[in-house]
Amino acid sequence: MANKKILDRLQEATGLKADDASGQLYGFYNGYHVRLVPYNPNNAYNYMACVSLSFGGMQPRKEELKEIAVGIKTLSRRVQVKGFSVSFFIRSKMTLEKTAENIRTALSCITEQLTVRGYRECCENCGRETALEHYRMGNKYQLLCSDCFSQKGKEISDRSQREALKEETVIGGVIGALFGSLVGAAVIVILGQLGYVSVLSGIAMGFCVLKGYRLLGNRISRKGIVISFLVIALMVYAADRFDWSLSFSRWSEGKVDVLTAFQYFPELLREGYIDTSSYGLNLLLVYAFSVLGAIPTVLNIIKSDRNAKTFSQMGAEE
Repeated sequence: MANKKILDRLQEATGLKADDASGQLYGFYNGYHVRLVPYNPNNAYNYMACVSLSFGGMQPRKEELKEIAVGIKTLSRRVQVKGFSVSFFIRSKMTLEKTAENIRTALSCITEQLTVRGYRECCENCGRETALEHYRMGNKYQLLCSDCFSQKGKEISDRSQREALKEETVIGGVIGALFGSLVGAAVIVILGQLGYVSVLSGIAMGFCVLKGYRLLGNRISRKGIVISFLVIALMVYAADRFDWSLSFSRWSEGKVDVLTAFQYFPELLREGYIDTSSYGLNLLLVYAFSVLGAIPTVLNIIKSDRNAKTFSQMGAEE
């Protein structure tokens, strides 16, 4: 859920309407439909201004749009252009008040420059200069005309019906989860060798396992989620054990190779070559961080799957 305090202040500063579910602001500003989209989860004050533009019926040129960005102090030089869709990245400030003022100034300068240079807003999909609205199409947010909204809505409905007809393949899902878990295990080992136990490993493990299950299993049900968590539990243990085995092999200066240390790991613990309490605490932390990282990932995947089947005008669901 987006930070309501930030959305309320930006809504007040810009006159745009806040969408709590996505953390975006949208509306009409100085002759252009604009969306303010957060793009950095590590900085709640990072926003980009998204518009859909045409120049003489043609797609906008990135070089000229970068010239606009360079000339506006409140913008970074980074500009993203995809077809008719354009995103300007606004510089953030240390405080909410300064950030709000920065964003308001950026929007005023952007829209002024677009008007002076003859840019017209258009449908993000077909490029027509006609009546437009902001829509959520599955997991995407777009500025569309009514015809493109109907067309894309039908595509989403048809795709959802095809997905609903697919049967879950548990064996394929398990194989996909195992392949995905290798990536998560690699992250755990790499971070472990660097001396870190991080929630990042849980995010990587959860994301890769669940994505892998769904990719080869066609879909993921509650059964698939349970299986995925069992795979996560197994591979977290295996990855942590491999991490300790690798450390022991390096400590022995290669006299004991990694695979041998992994195979006889319980004996290493019993003989005191590896401190049992340190190992137990580390394993507990790895599991804890994996759970903390994996659960939000599961919830995001479930939410994303649910949203992918629906479409609506922004604000219509409120």
